[in-house]
Parts: sequence; C-alpha cells; structure tokens
Amino acid sequence: MKKALIFILLLFGFVFSINVNAKSEDLNYSSSNDWLVLKYYKENHDFNKIYYIAQIKEHLRTLETDKMTEYHRLTFASIACGLDPRVISIDDKEYNLLRIGVFDTKTENLLEKQGLNSLIFSLLAIDSMRFPDYNIENYYKRSDIVQAILSKELKAGGFAYIGTVPDPDITSMTLLALSKYQNDLTEYRVYSKRENKIISVRVKDIIDTALDTLGSLQGEDGDFASFGSYNCESTSQVLLALSSLGVDPLQDTRFIKNDNTVLDGLNKYKLEEGKYRRGDNYSEIATRQAEEALLSYNQYLNTKRAYYDLLPEFSENESQKIISLKTKIDAISDSTNLDVLYQEYLSIPYRDRFYIYNYYKLEEKLIENGIALNEEKEYPIVSFEKLKPGNYDNEAINQDLLDVKISKYNHYLYYLELFDVLDRNDDLVKEAIVSIKEEEIKVARLNKQISDFIERNEDNEEEALAIKESYEALRYGGQNYIENYDSILLVLGEEKKGLSFYIYLSLIIASIGLTTALVLIIIKRKKAKRL
Repeated sequence: MKKALIFILLLFGFVFSINVNAKSEDLNYSSSNDWLVLKYYKENHDFNKIYYIAQIKEHLRTLETDKMTEYHRLTFASIACGLDPRVISIDDKEYNLLRIGVFDTKTENLLEKQGLNSLIFSLLAIDSMRFPDYNIENYYKRSDIVQAILSKELKAGGFAYIGTVPDPDITSMTLLALSKYQNDLTEYRVYSKRENKIISVRVKDIIDTALDTLGSLQGEDGDFASFGSYNCESTSQVLLALSSLGVDPLQDTRFIKNDNTVLDGLNKYKLEEGKYRRGDNYSEIATRQAEEALLSYNQYLNTKRAYYDLLPEFSENESQKIISLKTKIDAISDSTNLDVLYQEYLSIPYRDRFYIYNYYKLEEKLIENGIALNEEKEYPIVSFEKLKPGNYDNEAINQDLLDVKISKYNHYLYYLELFDVLDRNDDLVKEAIVSIKEEEIKVARLNKQISDFIERNEDNEEEALAIKESYEALRYGGQNYIENYDSILLVLGEEKKGLSFYIYLSLIIASIGLTTALVLIIIKRKKAKRL
C-alpha cells in the first residue's frame, strides 16, 4: 500500500512539474475545456486566459438553456481566466452568471427541476469565491440551497441521483458542496427519512452520516462502484471529497479495506504515462478526474485551498496559522485556556474556518465548560484584478488583419478581447469579424442552392454559371466550406483544379522566372566583357 502511494505521489509530482512549465495554450471552447481551465488554474498551469475568455463570450452569445449547471460550469471557467462571472460584457449586453444560474432561479424552481446535481454545483459556484447573497425578494440565498440539499438525504444516509440506494459519486459531490459548512452552527429544519419526521440538524451531522455510508460502499481494493460497476471516476470523486473535508484517506479506518486505501483503489486504474482507464481502455474523463483528485489531495497535504475554493491561495502566514491552530486543538488538555483558543479560531475569517477540520474537538470542550458559541457570518466584497494581456505576437496579429479568413475567426475573437485589455483601437478586428459573418451567410446560402440544384437533377447551365459566380465572389476562404461544387463544374464541362494543378502551375512559373533571371545575368556579363 505504501509503495503504491509513493508511486502515485511521485508520478503526480512529475506530471505537475510538466504542467507548470508547459507552453501557453490557445483552447477553443468546449464543456470539457471549461473543466480543463479550472484544473489549470488550480495547478498554476499557463494557458491563454484572454483567448478562452473570448471563447466563453462567444458561447454565451448563443446559449439558450434551462440547464443551470451550464452557468455553474461557466462560472468556474470564468474565474479560472480572471473574469468576474457577475460582470461579463458582450456587445451591449451584460451577463451575471450567478444571478442567471443561481440566485434568480427560485421563482421558476430551475435548480430543483434539474435535480440534486444542479443544487450541488450552484452552491459550489457561489461559494467558490464566497460571493455574497443578493438581498432581493424571491432570490435564492445560500441557506435555501443548503437546506434543499440536506432534504435530499436518503434513509440509509448519503445521496443518490435517483432511487433510494446511496451512490458514491453524488454523495461525494454533495460532501464537496457542504464541506465549507462543516463548522457552521446553523440548524436547519428538514424532514428526516430515517426518523420519519422533521428534525433540526447541522450540516456536520449530515456530513458525518454520509461519510459513514460512503465508507461502507468501498470495495476490497479500495475503489468505489457506481451503478454496479467499480470505476476510476467514482473513486476519484471520493478522494476529492475526503481531501476537501480534511479526512485523511491513509488514516481514517472507514476508508481502508483489506489494507487498501482510496489511493490504492485509484492506482488500480492507472495506465502508463499517468493516464487512467474506464473499463479496459484509456479514458480522457477518467484521467482528468483522477488528476483533479490527486491535485486536491496534494492541496490538502500542503494546507492549500480545496479544489473548488478559487480564492487567492493562502499566504505562508495564513497556512501556518491554520496548521498552528489545528495542532493546539489536538493538544487540548485540562490546562488549556479555551477562551483564548476559541478567540484564535474566531480570528480566522469566517470564509476560511472550515479549514480547521478538527474544530469539533474544540466545540465539544467549549460546550462542556459552558462557553458560549459565537458565529458572525461575513462575506466580504469580492473583487477581481484587472486582466493582463499575457504574451502575444503583434506581427502575427497584423498579418491576420491583412489576410482575413473564416478559418481565423477564433483568432479575431481573441484579438477583440486583447485589444480591449490593451485599450487599443479594434475597428479592424470588428470589420474582420463582420466580413467573416457575412461570408458565412453567403456560404450557407450557396450550399443550400447547390443542394437544391443537385436534387432537381437538371443541367441548367445558366443557374450553374450563377452559382459559379457566387463561388468565385467569396473572398475570405469561404470556398473551402462549399460542398459538392464539383457537380456544378461538371454541368459547365469544367473540372475543379486541385492542389496538384496549382503546384504544377507554380513550378512552371518558378521555372520561367529562374530562366529569365539566368538569361539577364548572362546578357549583363556579356555587356560587361565588351566594355
């Protein structure tokens, strides 16, 4: 077991060192890349943040969905890029992802409609930087979401997507969302399926029961199963949850089976070069989630912020203060001044107190000694630094603006954001974007016209000529996106000139040029001799 752990940590350290020094990447938009930039942010991996901000904005322009988790995922990605998710300006419109995806969803019950998953990620989103609630009627408050999550607890403890059988994936994700409230004193009134009545509970009560349930679901190899199948992803989610709660997977006996820990269970799915499998084959999702879990565990070991805690990393002083306080709590004795120790705990900002994982020990002693518990919840104003342009190639930008092409569309979106950060005139960029969009419309129309022409199966040369004129009028690379154009040329008795033709033509032109140059040199030398 220890050898497996050492091997995993060494491998992780190696992968981590590669990521830190890797070349900056331009990532095109995808939901998987939203998760990727979050991972990059947590491991301090370099990527082109301005480029991805442009991708996020382009996605938002056309996003129409009642799936609130879309906005939650975009919130994480925005923060990872240094973009405030509450103030995203697109054209003349402003988007507030937290308002759209969390706070202003209560009237239409949009979070509950999507199920527990949406409640989980909405809480993770607003707590990622401890964004304050809105004091607006009919808006969700975080306490509403916490209560809604607690009410989903199963009779057996833990949580599930559907049904009454606890699932390790969703239970772990729920624990992630609740982790920042494990020291919270608030009591919630919820219906208990276990006791068949409404009871008062604290978040920690639900967490402790869920951890017991989760431990009972662990297999003999240390891994976890979802829907009857042991797999890497479920095991990764458990490790992610334990790390965020400060539960040591090497020491907590609830998570050790047959001398195998969760880390051993995860190592079971590891392939060569740090990749992980789903079933017998490599899986990109399994690999990403395993990397997230190992990164989270590394954060826990080094007293760094949890995976979904996106506030600036602890300073050395802040980390030492947390370590010192936890050590003092573990060493509580009859001679300990509990008042002083409690004040030291309260001196830590409310938003970070959940990192005192052993606070429950202090609380027990405080209650035993009749010392009143005090909790003032403060969510300070969240601010973002001004975006920085990073490295960019000014020569390449100018060249792209001189040679506008549809294939470079994502580049122009990036330049638009970059010029805004640089406070530089962006008229040429906007013109390029307009030109491309106009050409894309022409391409779509022409493809429809060609499709209709072929479907009618008529050799109408006049219409074919009109199509050819439209084709040749495309200026910005649109010809590369026209389908079945060969059929039009066949009607006209022509053939589309392929790449080989143009290469051959270029060689002929080059040969003529070279021959001409040689003749001129010979003539010049003969004249020189005569002189």
